Amino acid sequence: MTTHVENFAARGGNKNDQGEITDQREFRVDFEGTKTNSGVDCLNYVVGTIGIDIGTAHPDEALMTCVDISFIQWPGTNDQWKVGVKYSTNQADPDQSNSDPTTNGVKKDWSTVKFEEVMEEDVNGDAVVNTANEPFSDPPVMRTRSIIKWTYVRNETLTDAAVDAVIEAYVNKINSAVFNGKALDLVYCEDISGRREWKNGSSYVVMTYVFLYDANGFYAEPLNAGLRELNDAGDLVRIVDDNNEPVTTMYPLDAAGKAIPKGDLPGAAITDLFWPYESANFAALGLV
Repeated sequence: MTTHVENFAARGGNKNDQGEITDQREFRVDFEGTKTNSGVDCLNYVVGTIGIDIGTAHPDEALMTCVDISFIQWPGTNDQWKVGVKYSTNQADPDQSNSDPTTNGVKKDWSTVKFEEVMEEDVNGDAVVNTANEPFSDPPVMRTRSIIKWTYVRNETLTDAAVDAVIEAYVNKINSAVFNGKALDLVYCEDISGRREWKNGSSYVVMTYVFLYDANGFYAEPLNAGLRELNDAGDLVRIVDDNNEPVTTMYPLDAAGKAIPKGDLPGAAITDLFWPYESANFAALGLV
């Protein structure tokens, strides 16, 4: 018969400069004549009979959980063990002790992606043009913009072919339905990657999903402009300036493909809308 007793005199704790509070308990496990040099036997007893494992709450302090279990054979014996149990207010990661990693929760990180874009309007809504009402082009006025980046990590039971299928189905797609609370067409799947791992004789894949959220959407909306226009006969001809010289920079066109009179710019300028990405229902991935 195996028994145990707690050494209350060994209890102690600590608080560090990071605000973490720790507590230490000590037990003496007696296998009562049954010789064992296996620490695993001792650990199984601690977990199974005493009821303490990584993540177990402290009996008196609900905000503290077990983060470490140590065990050494009691000096001079071969049937008794000294077990140290450490608790902390810094919660242990239950994923580290989970025998089935595919039951772990989804992990999520937030970050941003920064890029440079041409500033066509300032924060007041005023067009960025010179005193002749022409856009700056050489060089254009630029500004830095940031969009939100979400990274999800989840352990999954997938075959190699299934990983390939997931990547092909979602990468370089935009959301066809609400995803993570964001309306359709505002989320882009930038990348999906997988890494095969093994635990307890079984394999699983650590899948990483990366999405970008842009409130402006993921579409192309260039200025409707060119070096040529359609004349009344429907033929393409070069656009000429006030000196009857061909223009050398892209000039705004109206919906009929004709050059917009200079006096009507920039207000009459229009843009074209193009959708460069196919869509997919990201909600089907079950990440959120």
